[in-house]
Amino acid sequence: MKKRILACALCALMLLPFAVACGESNPPDTGDNGEITQPNPEEKPEKPTKHEYKLSLNKHNLLLALSAPYDSVTELATVTEDGKPLPNANITYTSADEAVATIDENGVVTAVAAGETSITASYESVSATTRVRVLASATAEEINAFDESAVNLYSRTYVGSKRVTFDNVCAGVDIAFAGTKLTGSFTVSNMSKIRVFVDGDTDGKEMILEKTGEVTLCELAAGVHTVRVLKAASPQYKSITMPVGKAFQTDGEFLKAPAKSDLKIEFIGDSITAGCGSLGKSSQTQTVENSDPTKAYAYLTAQALDADFNIQALEGVCAKDGGINAFNTYMNYGYNMNVPYDATKFDADVVVIGLGENDMWHATSDLFTYTVEAFRTDYADLIRLVRQSHPNAAIVCAFGMMPASSTKQAEETIRAAVKDTEDSNVYCVKMLSNEAGGASHPNAASHKKNAETLTALIREILAK
Repeated sequence: MKKRILACALCALMLLPFAVACGESNPPDTGDNGEITQPNPEEKPEKPTKHEYKLSLNKHNLLLALSAPYDSVTELATVTEDGKPLPNANITYTSADEAVATIDENGVVTAVAAGETSITASYESVSATTRVRVLASATAEEINAFDESAVNLYSRTYVGSKRVTFDNVCAGVDIAFAGTKLTGSFTVSNMSKIRVFVDGDTDGKEMILEKTGEVTLCELAAGVHTVRVLKAASPQYKSITMPVGKAFQTDGEFLKAPAKSDLKIEFIGDSITAGCGSLGKSSQTQTVENSDPTKAYAYLTAQALDADFNIQALEGVCAKDGGINAFNTYMNYGYNMNVPYDATKFDADVVVIGLGENDMWHATSDLFTYTVEAFRTDYADLIRLVRQSHPNAAIVCAFGMMPASSTKQAEETIRAAVKDTEDSNVYCVKMLSNEAGGASHPNAASHKKNAETLTALIREILAK
């Protein structure tokens, strides 16, 4: 027994240096009480949890007035964490220009001065921004005089001493008010149509005008509102007028309309640009009801680019052929108005010429004495006329939206006319041909696609 104990002790002494050496490089873990703890080989170190946050604003494109109760609004943001609401998130708010509007820690936006700014809400690494516009007060007299310091006018709207005339397609006005209701007084000689766009709505509400009188343009919840009223009918259905001094009435307060876009686009076209049959079917003849220029490619392009615009268009119009043509009317207010217009006052960044369908039909049909060579010359002359008024504008020649202008011969003729001008700032674009709308004209879906094509081209041109 003594020999066995002595042997064990001897073995322990022999192993001691090895144990000490191992302990010097890897000391054992000890707990708080000094006991040695053994690591779990299956246990992996914890990774920090990454959460996905999303932030959204409850209101967008805020409109405020300088007078109570429309001088403030609450713009609260909401946050989700991994898809679940985070009600106690510490959201911070900032205003890009506190001289226009401020926002406090509770999300209350307060108007300071007329102008435009932006509000940003932030949480962790996410944020969201919205536009804020503060509108100054306007008198009823300023609004009803169509004073351009208080309203915005479009498509060569003519302001006379007694009446305002909307002749061109999409001629009209932007106004703003604080209240609930807006009415307008209109005079028509034929059935006609307007479309009313409220608070940035891009579709608009159609209103048929069958007789002279007052109509309710909108009835809304109390607040600050912007309203765009556009003529949604061709000049062939005559002009729409409003009486100076008593055109609009509201139950609230008139405000000055937000400033127009700095981007200006002018369109010159025919029945396609005028939206002939855009809401109809090919089996139908053209009517006021099934035609709408606000659903045609020109206005849709201006809308997509948030641009100021002039649109001149009429069924059957050619570049120069015929007694009524684009060349002869370009320096007038409208097709029903033999009133001179100074085209230089609209400093266009881009001019779109949407002609060629009637010209090529005349040039290739036995029914007319017009020729392809004459069209080439006339088209070049129209480009030169536009260039005189807009020396720095990009000119876009859009064609091909119906069969006669979609042929190879039509394209070659238009491109040759462009080359004849020796103008390096002219672009050509062939559009989608379509006859599915009323009077075998392009339908709304085709106009939308062509607007997308034209919008993309104009963005590309402006980016150069």
